Order: sequence, then C-alpha cells, then structure tokens
Amino acid sequence: MSRMATLHEKFASEVKKAAAEEKAKVLKHKPVDRMNSCRDSFMMILMQCTQMAKTHTTFAERIHSAVLTPLAKFYQVGGELAETTQQSKEDNARSLERCFVELRKSEVQTQHMIDLLLRQASKVRKTIQNPSARRGLFGSRIKKEDVEKLQVKTIAATQQHAILCQRASEHQQRYLQNEMPTVLEEMQVIEEMRIESFRQQMVRYSEIVEQFADNYLRVAEDINFFGNAIKNKEDIKNFAVNCKFEGDDHLSLPQVRYALSKNAEELKGDIITEGEGVFNRTYQSIMNLQKTTRPALEIPFLIVDLSEAVEDLGGFQTEGIFRVPAASHEVQQLKALMEKKDFKIPSDMSPHVPASLLKEYLRTKRDSLIPTEFYDKCVEMGKSLDKVPGVEFAQVLDKIPKINRMIIVHLVELVSIISAPRNVVKNRMTLANLSMVFAPSILRNPSTDPLKMIENIKNEVSFVQKLFQYVVHKALPKKNRQSLINLLQSGPMPTPE
Repeated sequence: MSRMATLHEKFASEVKKAAAEEKAKVLKHKPVDRMNSCRDSFMMILMQCTQMAKTHTTFAERIHSAVLTPLAKFYQVGGELAETTQQSKEDNARSLERCFVELRKSEVQTQHMIDLLLRQASKVRKTIQNPSARRGLFGSRIKKEDVEKLQVKTIAATQQHAILCQRASEHQQRYLQNEMPTVLEEMQVIEEMRIESFRQQMVRYSEIVEQFADNYLRVAEDINFFGNAIKNKEDIKNFAVNCKFEGDDHLSLPQVRYALSKNAEELKGDIITEGEGVFNRTYQSIMNLQKTTRPALEIPFLIVDLSEAVEDLGGFQTEGIFRVPAASHEVQQLKALMEKKDFKIPSDMSPHVPASLLKEYLRTKRDSLIPTEFYDKCVEMGKSLDKVPGVEFAQVLDKIPKINRMIIVHLVELVSIISAPRNVVKNRMTLANLSMVFAPSILRNPSTDPLKMIENIKNEVSFVQKLFQYVVHKALPKKNRQSLINLLQSGPMPTPE
C-alpha cells in the first residue's frame, strides 16, 4: 500500500509539472494567431491532465491519512505492548528460576549437614560400643555434646528447607495459574487487536480505491475479498490453540518435592543409638548390608520386597497402579515399619501404598538411575522421530553403575507384566503411562529453568518408553527372566540384527 501511494504521488507530480510547462508555452502565443482554436483545444486537454494529477494526489493523501498512518501507529503501539508482555513473561520465568536455584542450593547445604551429622553420630556410637578404641594419632574423639549441637542446627536447617519447598511450590502454582495465563491472555488481546485493525484498514483501503477510477475496481474487489476473508473468531481461536503447550491439556511442571534424605522429625531423638535407616542408605550401602542375609539378590531388597507386595496385594490388576497416589500417612506408616526391620506387609493394605513407597524411594535418591552426565544424549534420543538404533541404548546402559543397570532390568520386567494385555484391561496402565510414572526415577532434568523443564518432559518420557520397548522386545519373548538379566548385567548390549 505504501509503495502504491508513493507511485501515485510521483505520477501526479510529473503530470502536473508537464501540464504546467505546456500551458506556459501555449500562453506565449498571441491571441490573433491562426492557431487559436487549436490552442483552446490543447488547453482543455491540459486542464484535464491537471485534474487527473489532482485526483491521483488526493488518492495518495487519503491512503496515507486513512490507512497507512493509523496502521503504522497501531503497529508502533502494538509493538510496545508486545515488548512489555514479552518482558513480563521473561521476568516471571527468571523469578521462578531464582526460586528453584535457591531451593537447590539449600538442598545441597542441608543434605551435607545431614550426612555430616549421621557420620559423626556413627563415630560416637562406635565409641560408646567400644570405649577402649584408641584415639587417632592426630585426631580426637567426637563428643556427644558436639553431635547434639550439630543435631539442633541440622533440624533447624531442614525446617528452613521445608519452608523453602513450600514457597517454591506456591511460587510455581502462581506461575502456572496466574502469571503465565495472564501473559497468554495479553498476547491474545494484542493479536486480536492487530488482526482487527488490519482487517479494518484493508476494508477501508478497498473503499477508497473503489471511489476512484474504474481501473481500480478489479484491485478493489480483490483487496476487499482479502479483508473480509479475515474472520476474528476463527483466527483468534487458532492463535489461542497455537499458544498451548503441545501435548498437554494444561500447563504443568514437575511437582516440587522435599528431596532431603531426612526431615526434621526423623532427626529428633537419639540418633546416636538408633543409627541410620535403610531408606536413607545408598544402593551400594544396602547391597553391603544384605550380603549375609540375602546374598542372592542383585538389587536392594527394598525394591524387591515392595514390588512383590504390589503383586501379592493384587496391584497388577488394580486400576491406576503406580499412577494413583496412596494416602501420605499410610505410606509413612509402612516406611516406619520397614525402618524397624519389620518387612512383612499387612495383607489388608492397599497395593497403592507399597507402589507409592517404591516410587518415593527411587525418586528421593541423589541422582536418577541414569546419571545426569547422560541426560542430554538421552533427551536427544527421546526427541528423535526416527527409530533409535539399539546400540545407542547399549552405549548408555553400559556406562552406568551395575546396580543401577540391574534396577532398570527389574523395572522393565515389572512394567512389562503390568502392561501385559491381561492386566492392562483392568489397571488401565499402558507402557506409555508407566513410562511417564518411572521417567523421573530413570532420567532427571538437571536444569532449574521452568520452561526447559516443561519442554523436556515429553522427550524424557519418550526416551524411557523407547528404552522399555527395546529391552522388552529384545529379551522378554524368550519368557526367561535370566535372559533379561544377562542382556544388561555385563558388557555392552548386542545391537539389533
């Protein structure tokens, strides 16, 4: 439109100039010349040319004033509004990220205090049990009073960390329920204004063109059709749909968890004589603990016992198993029983209780089963739309600790049974659903950027599902669990033929 108006102005100026020059030449002739009649006819033509130039000039002026200037003004204002909205979105995201950074820092510091407290408590416990133990050459025995002082500080730190967790959770809810929807609503309003303004200016432009020469009618009809083809409701609906996060019915972020190995209540009391609970031990520590009692097990007995409890309680055919959470107090009661070395699961317990405790046990470890260093590679494998070669899974699994690899073997067997056709008709837990459940335990995002966390959830679940499918299809058709164990317990996995 701007270019067309400029061309009209240039053409009008040239015609007007040519007409003025010719008029000046004609007026130089004397009235008595024989060419008077011809001069009058030529003057009439020049007047018509001048009028045409005036028409073009008027057209260009009206296009500038009625179409181009309002449209340019709107885009200036709309651009400023869009920048403000974009800045608001970035500020909200940075604020949430700072909250998570503070939470992660608190988690690391507080967990360090817990570990130090437990180590010192263990040393004092050994000293009490063996008073004759010699003091180190350069060291000194840790006093019980020092441990008790550290215990008070650690309890205060865990309480403060719990407060930070609550604040982060509330901040995250505000981000998802208020801040992000407000930003999207503002973007939608700006887009609606832009579309409506553009539609109005197109229609106005067509009206101006239609008022002028017949030669403009065809162009006016095309432009008018284009302007009227814009439908506010459909266009805004499409814009709103495109603003949604792909694959999700609503905005979501991973739930904020209190990930420390101990809470304030668990640190109270006589930790020197009671010792460290089994749920707070590392995988290797539990393997060392069960060498004499259950030497045949290749993974921590807690995982085996809780998995068998899910099966014994009918969990394999219970709707939503591993997805539906159990009551928190029931999970903590079962955890307390097992901490007291009472590993007999009550027969009247809901299968959701051991299932929830198993998920909690796996998710509260310091790192996921596949360590953070492999996260980016695994996400790229999950993101790929092509079939991922089996050798790529083999390369990842071959580099992780053996215990972690064997736990993945166990989870693959568990998932394959739960998602079997005879069970899935009742439990409604497909392989895709179970992949979503166990993804945080197998692969964990190290980022604190909430947008990246949302963006990668789909790729994390996709990777875990592909991993399950590969291992299941490679070994389970043999109907021999040992073949599944042999496949992953040592050396690289064989590549598909």
